[in-house]
Amino acid sequence: MSKMNDRRPVRWQIRVLAVVVVVALPLAVDWIAGFLTYHLGDYRDTNQGVFRINADSTGFRQPHRDYHHGLAPKRVTTDTWAHQSYPVVTNSLGFKDQTARDVPLESSEPRLMFIGDSFTEGIAVPYAQTWVGIVDHALSGQGIEVLNAGVASYCPKTVYYKTKALLESGLRVSHIVFFIDVSDMADEVIFNDFVPANIDDDDVWTGRYVKTPHIPALTEYSLIHRTLLKQQGRDPWKKTTLTDPRTGESFVFDNNERERWTRGPKPDWLDAGEASAKYYVTKLAALCASHDITFEIAIYPWPGEIAANDAHSRYRKLWLTFCAEQHFACYDLHDIFFPADPAAREQMLAQDFIPNDVHWNAAGHQLVAREWLRQYGERYSKPPSATPASEP
Repeated sequence: MSKMNDRRPVRWQIRVLAVVVVVALPLAVDWIAGFLTYHLGDYRDTNQGVFRINADSTGFRQPHRDYHHGLAPKRVTTDTWAHQSYPVVTNSLGFKDQTARDVPLESSEPRLMFIGDSFTEGIAVPYAQTWVGIVDHALSGQGIEVLNAGVASYCPKTVYYKTKALLESGLRVSHIVFFIDVSDMADEVIFNDFVPANIDDDDVWTGRYVKTPHIPALTEYSLIHRTLLKQQGRDPWKKTTLTDPRTGESFVFDNNERERWTRGPKPDWLDAGEASAKYYVTKLAALCASHDITFEIAIYPWPGEIAANDAHSRYRKLWLTFCAEQHFACYDLHDIFFPADPAAREQMLAQDFIPNDVHWNAAGHQLVAREWLRQYGERYSKPPSATPASEP
């Protein structure tokens, strides 16, 4: 009888087996499932696609051989953002406008062109309610024509090549203002491998880095862990390794840091993003100077900076320093977004931005338009002429 009892497992063995069954086995299944999903699925390619074109039936957003993507000309359609539809009209240049008008390439009157990304395009807002539309209405009485060349996901590289293509097509403008966005540093890295059809012979940044999928860390294969991080806006699989073949140096680009780079630890990819952005902004300024076009920059914060009360972010310091060194005029719109009262900042985030989004709503566009017009009025005692001096 005692020999039979000896064959029974002792209690600690039962407990270990229970732990294996209840804890270790599900974790192993979770890890294996994540490993297979990553390597067999397309999650690792989230940064390789580079701005997935909205392939709807209207063909409203289109790829472009010279500057990657733009808006189709003379379209009257609707677009959707933040689960809401809004009207979109483009003119003959493929610029968001009040009407689908024909825009002559030349004009005897002063012509001001804004360019930038989705904040300049005015995503989710009809043209008349965007800050560009409001400025357009205000300056039209002064005999100044306003054009909006902004399109979502533009950055210094695409802005330079689009401006170059427009000027080479014969478009004449007297004044260009580039609204440089917080996300432009990340987009410079993302668009690095885009090769314009009419690339400059001296372009040393296009194709500088080779992109390869970033292999997640051991814990990042967990689907449970990834789900929890995604709820915080931190997807561990949305990373890309970029390598400079000339030096062998590489760094990891994390798209989750496209705004957080403005504060906190400096990401590995930021030096490359900054250098590329400065390079193409400098080329853009030289291009404008060669066409006797007044060139200026505008900067503004994202909601994350406002919520953190980061009025003097890395982004703001970067461009103010750069503009001072290069003698570029800069419209700094930060102060209007940082009232001293924390409650006022919270109210601004609720009233001037699309809920759960980084973009301005109609009220936010009014705020930006008023401040830009105020600084513009202080800068120019009279409207710039059709052929202004190289510096304001």
